[in-house]
Amino acid sequence: MRVVCYIEQMNEEDKCSFFNKLINGNHKAHRELYRLYAMEIYKYIKSYFQFDSFSADDILQEVFITAYMKISSLKDINKIRVWLYKIAGSKCLNFIKKKKVERKYMEEYGENINSINNKSPEDRVIEKEVFKMVNNEVLRLPGLLREVFILREYQNLKYDEIASITDTSLSRVKKAMKKAFSKLTKYLEKKNINKDVLLK
Repeated sequence: MRVVCYIEQMNEEDKCSFFNKLINGNHKAHRELYRLYAMEIYKYIKSYFQFDSFSADDILQEVFITAYMKISSLKDINKIRVWLYKIAGSKCLNFIKKKKVERKYMEEYGENINSINNKSPEDRVIEKEVFKMVNNEVLRLPGLLREVFILREYQNLKYDEIASITDTSLSRVKKAMKKAFSKLTKYLEKKNINKDVLLK
């Protein structure tokens, strides 16, 4: 089987063969599933919380254990990416309810941008603080607005994928994104921060 970025990009024959192996509990196939999607799902989990690494790893493992146990309930292999996002979202909500942790978006996003910019140490400190402020404000958005914004801006998902993950209509997702952007823009204006920071 050829190497691809996602299962959805396989040809139909490979896709059907791979799906059958997953359903039959083939460990090699499930390891490949993990290889293809683990990093993306991990980033999604991290986008909601400032976890210690052990907690993040534990939740990621739970996602793929659930996928292993419930893969037979998936009717369309083409929707496996969205399905994994749904499982991850559910695990995160359960974690919030049980642990009652403070939700913070990871500082890594700002760190990544700082690492590629040739700026003075002072500028980098300022930029890092700006991103911390913005990310914290993102997490103060109401549930759907927050989730849509994170999935769209940080995970770069399409609107139809977001609609499937959130079990929401496409029109409502677009409205939520517009409203979230509007709220964040107003916040930035009050803080005298350029709204372009939302698009980086």
